[in-house]
Order: sequence, then C-alpha cells, then structure tokens
Amino acid sequence: MITLKVDEAYAFDYLSILEVKKENLSKQKEADQSYLDCLGHLESQVGQSKLSLILSSPEYQSLKFSNGRVFDGVEKARYGNISARDLDILNMDRFLKKKDIQRKFFKEEITELKS
Repeated sequence: MITLKVDEAYAFDYLSILEVKKENLSKQKEADQSYLDCLGHLESQVGQSKLSLILSSPEYQSLKFSNGRVFDGVEKARYGNISARDLDILNMDRFLKKKDIQRKFFKEEITELKS
C-alpha cells in the first residue's frame, strides 16, 4: 500500500467517494471495508473529535451529496445519457465543496488546480 501526502480536503473527498460507493455498489462488503480502512486512517491523523466534527458538518454532507451526483453522472455517461459538459459541471461543484472543507477545517487553501 502506498501513502500519499495530499490536502486534507482531498482525503475527505476520497472518504466521501468510498461512502457513496458503499451505499450504491452491490459488492457491499468490499466497499464497507474500504470505507472503514480509510476512516481509521483519517482518524489516526486528525483525531476522533475533529473527524466527528467534519463528518457531521454541512460541508461534508454537501461534498458527499455532490459525489453522489458525480457517481450518478458517470453511470449515465456510460450509456450516453449525460453530456460531457454536464458531467464537468457536476465535477466542478464537487471541487468547490472540497475547497469549503479545506478552508473551514484546515484554514488553508486547497493545492489542487482545476482548469
């Protein structure tokens, strides 16, 4: 397993993606374990108190909702039922939600660049 140094928002974005997959995929057990592994890894770095604060925040819930929309959009794209432009709009919304998490809980700007 490789560990990467990423913005905190990126890490919580990844966690919310795993949570969306856990709720939407038929191979529930594998998705559940991936989510729990990531959750434990984040808790060991930010602490249980801050983790709980972030997960219960409107910002995290908004990010998770946005990732759910991207997940649905990608499924639609497989069958040509959504335009690339519309999927890009969903992805940009997700990016803005990540920025909200970074600013509120970590008081820094996100380093990820978006074109």
